[in-house]
This record gives sequence, C-alpha cells and structure tokens, in this order.
Amino acid sequence: MLREGSAPAAIRRKGAEGSLPVSRPDKLEILAILSGDQEESIRDKALSTLAACDATELQKTFSDPQTPPFLLDFAARHLVPQRKDLTSALLDNPAFPDHLRELIQNSAAGAQAQQETE
Repeated sequence: MLREGSAPAAIRRKGAEGSLPVSRPDKLEILAILSGDQEESIRDKALSTLAACDATELQKTFSDPQTPPFLLDFAARHLVPQRKDLTSALLDNPAFPDHLRELIQNSAAGAQAQQETE
C-alpha cells in the first residue's frame, strides 16, 4: 500500500517515523518513498528520519548488492549531497549503476574545484 501511494495517513506517519516493523532495507525504501508524499508533514518527517539514521546501518544497506535500484538512486540523488559518509558505501557496491557513480564523482569533483577557488 505504501509503494502504491494508497496507505492511510496513520500508516504513512508511522512509516515516516521509521516505526513500522519491517527490515532495515524496507524501512529505508519506505522512508525514500514517503519523502515524496503529498502531505508536507509526512515528507518532512521522512526526510528528518532519514537524516538521523545511523551511518553504519545506512552504509551496510547501500553497500549491499541486493539493495533495490530505486533506493540506490534515491541515496545518490538525495542523501549523498548532505551525507558524504555514504559515498564510499555506494561506490563500493558492485550493483551501483554507472550513471549514478558518475553523478557522485562529478559532484565531488565540482565541490572540490569550488573549494579550491574560494
């Protein structure tokens, strides 16, 4: 129901808090989905829950080749800009798509060039 966008608000709120009884990868996938929820309070809570996630747990998930491609894409585009501690886990994942690998590497190179000019 969450993946299809048809879950009741109470379930979406619990998912945004990270309090549904599901596996870590499923919890992260739910949080990623809910970060685009139509209700602003659910979106904000999902994003803040993701931001507060333990780095070690996120790194385990993002380095796992079984992590769903949707979640790897979400991490590269939405988490890595604020959570540089996730970069190596994603880049070390053999299932991490090349186009996302380039996105992260280009972003890092751009940030480094900007720092050098400041």
